[in-house]
This record gives sequence, C-alpha cells and structure tokens, in this order.
Amino acid sequence: MKSETEHSVAEAPQSNSLSSDRSKRETNRLAKRGPRIKPLSREQEAALAAIAAGKSAAAAAIDAGVHQGTLYRWLKEDPSFSAAYHTWQNECRESARGRLMALTDNAVSAVSNAIDKQDIRTALTILKGLGVLTPVTPGSTDAQEHKRERELAQRNKENQLSLDEAIASTGM
Repeated sequence: MKSETEHSVAEAPQSNSLSSDRSKRETNRLAKRGPRIKPLSREQEAALAAIAAGKSAAAAAIDAGVHQGTLYRWLKEDPSFSAAYHTWQNECRESARGRLMALTDNAVSAVSNAIDKQDIRTALTILKGLGVLTPVTPGSTDAQEHKRERELAQRNKENQLSLDEAIASTGM
C-alpha cells in the first residue's frame, strides 16, 4: 500500500494538460519500462502542478515546500519526476502547435490583406522568410557532373557502411 505522501504519476492531481488521458497513458507506459520507478511524492506533485499553472521554478519550489535546488535535482535525477515533467512539456508543445495550425488560414488571410494594401514591410518579410530574396548559387547544367556527384555520394555511403560494420565487429 502507498504511503500518504506518495502517489503514482498517473494519479497525481495535476492541471488539465497534465491530467489528460494521453498524459496518463504515456506516464503509465514510461513507468512500466525497466526497473520499477518510484511514485511521485506530494511535494513533487505540488511542484508539477505549480509549474503547469505557469509558475517559475522558484515559485513552484516554494509551493511544494522544497528548496529550488531540490526541484532541479528531481528534474535531473528522478526518473518519475522527469518523465512527468517532460510529458507535460510535450503536451503543451502539441497543444500550442495544434492551436497555431488552426490559425494558419487566418494568418494567410492577414498576410494577403496586408499585401493587398501595399504593406511593403509585410511583403518583404514574407519574401525573406521564403528565401526568395536570398541569392541562389545556380546548380550545374552538366549531366556528367551530376552523374559523378551521385557516384561519389554512393561510394561515400558504401564506405561509411563498411566503416560502421568494421567498428561493430570489433565491439567498439
């Protein structure tokens, strides 16, 4: 039976993004790998909840009743805490990316409107971002040169594979 101060990562009372089904599945999957990973303490749960609420590491440590160095040690040395923290980070990143992708049509419309209004700054920014204003070194128009480059690349690849096999066979 678990002590009152310990709960598994999947049971941790966390913010909405930390308590999603995907987070629980990922945390459970991580916990099942390798040797048994210890559950999170209440202090660790409190620190993660504070971080998920947008607080700084210093404020999260205060909320959890630990020194800020302890929080950093957990991140570096505690697999359960580190996994829960990185699960939360990944979910935040996925959520932000999804929200931005949903706004791409609006962004394209805004750029189109700005260009229609002769907004030179926006037009130049877009052209620079697309690399249109960057000088391009023209490629060779000689088919034989392209053939030699491909053959050289293939030989280099084969040599690298041979080298990798030699290293693997020596056990290095």
